[in-house]
Amino acid sequence: MAGAIGVWLMKAILVLVLETSLVFTEAKTLSKDEYLAMKRHLKILNKPAVKSFKTDYGDIFDCVDINKQLAFDHPLMKNHTVQMQPSSFPTRNDNRVYSTTDLDIGLPDDGCPIGTVPIRRVTMQDLMRAPSPSEFGKKYVLNDSEVIFTTGPPARHHWALDETKYEEFYGTEVRINLWKPNVVYWNKFSLAQFWICSGPYEKLNTIEAGWMVYPRAFNDYNLRLFSYWTADGYHNTGCLNVNCPGFVQISRKIPLGVTLFPLSTYGGDQYEITLLSFLDPNSKQWWLILGNESIGYWPNHIFNSLSAKAERINWGGEVYNPDEALDQLKSDMPPMGSGHFAEEGYGKSSFMRAMQVVIENNTIVDAPKTHPFVDTRKCYNMIDKGHVDDVWGRTFYFGGPGGKCL
Repeated sequence: MAGAIGVWLMKAILVLVLETSLVFTEAKTLSKDEYLAMKRHLKILNKPAVKSFKTDYGDIFDCVDINKQLAFDHPLMKNHTVQMQPSSFPTRNDNRVYSTTDLDIGLPDDGCPIGTVPIRRVTMQDLMRAPSPSEFGKKYVLNDSEVIFTTGPPARHHWALDETKYEEFYGTEVRINLWKPNVVYWNKFSLAQFWICSGPYEKLNTIEAGWMVYPRAFNDYNLRLFSYWTADGYHNTGCLNVNCPGFVQISRKIPLGVTLFPLSTYGGDQYEITLLSFLDPNSKQWWLILGNESIGYWPNHIFNSLSAKAERINWGGEVYNPDEALDQLKSDMPPMGSGHFAEEGYGKSSFMRAMQVVIENNTIVDAPKTHPFVDTRKCYNMIDKGHVDDVWGRTFYFGGPGGKCL
C-alpha cells in the first residue's frame, strides 16, 4: 500500500511540473510532506465558490461569501462586521473636475452575485513558485537593509521615488500612468505604487497599492492591480493582495490581481489609473479606492503605528532582482516604468500626477514639498516637475531601462 501511494505521489508531482506554464520553467522536486502541506494551504486560500469567472488572461476568480473570505481567518476578525462603504470620503478644497478611471478591467455581468466577492484562485503552480506555502504572496526581504530605501549592497531592490518629510497624514490620492515594463524572468518584478508608512524601519507599517509585473506571483507578464501591507518591516506580517488574512475585499466587480488594460504606448495613447487610500475617520479602516469603485479596506487592528495616522508618504517605482547582488556580471535589473528615463517626458516616460494627501479633518490637498530619491542613476532616474497646472497638479516622471546597475 505504501509503495502504491509513493508511485501515485510521484506521478502527481510529475504532472504538476509538466503542467507548469512557460513562465516558470525550473522543475521543483517535492517531498510527500511538502506536497501535502501545499494541498492543505490551497484549501485554506481557496474558499468555496458560489460562482467563478475565467478571464481572457487565464485567471479564475471565485465568487466567495463576503463573510468567509480569507481576511476572516484572522483571530481578531471573528466578530467583525463588514463595512460596505466608507463612512465618508475626503473633502476637497479646490474646484478641479476629477474624471473617473476609464478602463474596462472589471468582471463581466456586474461581477459576483450580491453577498459575494471575487478572489483570484490560487493554484498549486502558484505555491510551487514560492519558497514555501507560508511565504506565498510575501515580499522576499533578506535583511533590514532591504527594508529601507538606501544605497549600497545588497542591491536586490532599486527605487526612484518622491518622498515626504515626517508629518501627519491620513491618506493619499495619485494618478499612475500605465505601462508594462519588459520583465524577462519569472522571479523579478517591476512596479509603480504609493507607500503610506509609519513607524521605525525595522517595524515598518505600510500600505501600498499600484500596478506591477511579477511572474512569480501571477504566472504571467501581465500588468496587474495590486496591494500590499505589513506591520513589521515585511518580516512576518502582511502579503500581496488577499493572500493572507488582512485586506477585506468589498467590490463585487474589480478584484485585486486583475489585469489592467489598455496600456500606454511609446509616443502614442496614454492611460492611467486613479488610486485613493485613506483612513476612515469613524471606523479607522484604511480604504482603497480605484476611480469611483471602493475595492475594500485594511482593518485597523492589523497595524500598530499605522492604526491612527501615517508619518510619511512615498510615490514612485521599484524593481527587484534576487540575483543582482549575487552575480553582477550576469544578472540584469528589470526596466522601471516605461523603460525610458524621465527626461523623455510625456508619452515616452512614465509619470505620476495629481499627487495629493489627506490631512486632518479628512481633507485632501496637494502633496507638500517632497524629496526625490534615486539609489542608482545608472539605470533609473526621476524628475519632479512640481505643480504643473490645475489639471496635472503635483507631477513627476520616473523610470529607466534597468540593466547592470551595481
